[in-house]
Amino acid sequence: MASLQSKINKGITYWYIIESKRVNGKVKTNVIEYIGNTQKLKERFNEQYKNQDGEIVLKSYIHGSTHALLKIVNKLGIEEILDECFTPRIRDGVKRSQSLILIAIARMCAPGSKDSFPDWVKQTTLPNELNLIKHGKLNCNHFWDQMDEIPIEALQEAENKIVERILKMYDIKLDKLALDFTNYFTYISSGNTRNTLTKRNKNNKQKRSDLRQFQYALVTTKDFTIPLYSFVYSGKYNDKTAFKNYIENLKKRIPNYESPSLTFIFDGGGTSKENLKEVPYYICRLSLSSCKELYDKELDETITLNKRKEINCKRLRKKIWNEDRTGILTFSEKLYKGQVAGLELNIVKTIEDIKNQNIQLANPKKRIDTTKDKFIIRVEEKILNREHMSDVFNIIYNVDKNGKVETIEYEIKEDVANEIKEKYFGKKLIITNRHDWSTEEILQTYFDQDAIEGIFKDTKEEEFIGFTPQFHWTDQKMIVNMFCSTLGLQLLGVLNKELTDKGIKITNKKLMVTTERIREAWIKAKNSNKIIKQLEKMDDLEEKIWAAINSI
Repeated sequence: MASLQSKINKGITYWYIIESKRVNGKVKTNVIEYIGNTQKLKERFNEQYKNQDGEIVLKSYIHGSTHALLKIVNKLGIEEILDECFTPRIRDGVKRSQSLILIAIARMCAPGSKDSFPDWVKQTTLPNELNLIKHGKLNCNHFWDQMDEIPIEALQEAENKIVERILKMYDIKLDKLALDFTNYFTYISSGNTRNTLTKRNKNNKQKRSDLRQFQYALVTTKDFTIPLYSFVYSGKYNDKTAFKNYIENLKKRIPNYESPSLTFIFDGGGTSKENLKEVPYYICRLSLSSCKELYDKELDETITLNKRKEINCKRLRKKIWNEDRTGILTFSEKLYKGQVAGLELNIVKTIEDIKNQNIQLANPKKRIDTTKDKFIIRVEEKILNREHMSDVFNIIYNVDKNGKVETIEYEIKEDVANEIKEKYFGKKLIITNRHDWSTEEILQTYFDQDAIEGIFKDTKEEEFIGFTPQFHWTDQKMIVNMFCSTLGLQLLGVLNKELTDKGIKITNKKLMVTTERIREAWIKAKNSNKIIKQLEKMDDLEEKIWAAINSI
């Protein structure tokens, strides 16, 4: 890596550009270029930051991403909505509503703690655009005070009004709503008794079951996946348990909940007999363990979605949980490969467990009952407990003359493993009470729901659009922070719709990456103290997006 280094000779500082490399374990330094004394360095610096007209570029700031989101804030009238729903409060010359908007924008542009906000905001044009003269004081204490004492009911009221404004301004219909659940880990201490939302749960989707987590449910529009209604709840509940509570909450918030035109789309995590009674119309996944006889059905249809994606399937009508439902059995190559990989991994782990069990059996100080009957139960509970392993493995027990197990051996039933792959893997059952819909419409609507999984994946990134990690220790602060994060997603979703309507199709993540590269330079005019603001040179995509943003 190249760096600037100085050396002092006879009281004069001389500057070099050097490069350090590790060669055979040792660091070697090579001089790439000699610059000269400090005056030469200053001249070089000034020349480097002059444009073609001889003007000096003083500094450039992140502009595109923050300016675009502010445009949506202003168009939707977010500040006025928050002022109406929350008790007014001004701190450091900034209104409460403005502080919450800043949190929302920061979550999309540079996820991090509130303590890191001052350093980030100085790199953007936000202080200039919002006239945040005292932006250096907008630290964690500022935001904690502004988030304080906002009741949950007021947050839901604000979210409802924001959704109402979005639906009205963009003519988005509430006919197909995607619903899904996820969880986020936190660094909240086990000894923190003020927080009741976060609990340890072995089903953490980021594989951090060692940390306390909370759950997050979200309803989005089918088109553009714009977040509508969010719900934060305890990390101890699974999706099925939380589903009913969330639906009760939605009944009060969705204006046309009982409408025959409204259809909910969700994955299998929330599907149960009782939960389906709470939803007027639905398309969802159901585990085939509830209908094992369907594994033998031949998939005799092929449906083409979006003129390119072919789905092998079979449509049927069946009584499930005492109700007549339309089912579509599908095959997914991606799901099949994932399940095969899972089976093979389980086989490897089971073999390793058997080897470890033999090591334990050989230990004269072992404290396990090796009586054959009891040991068989032990093996079934502790070694063959992974899915399909009791069918795939044949365990041979070698016993001594006293009937005690000395060693165990194994055989893998390859024919059984292949039968499992062929019969069970890759198959998915989608059910609905939209009996009059075509197979293509049902499948297309269901697979469109995958977009919400993409949202959840984005919110677990660290560079952009991140909801984590959580740096709040109380339930109230966590819920307010998630409200702001959801607001950020709403702003980004509406921005994406604006661009799509202007012919620019782009993912949320790429949109954030691209707009962050749009920077505003502050230039000192030649022979003048006047400061001119000018955008840095943009590539074709940046210019196209910037033109669309300016037309909002």
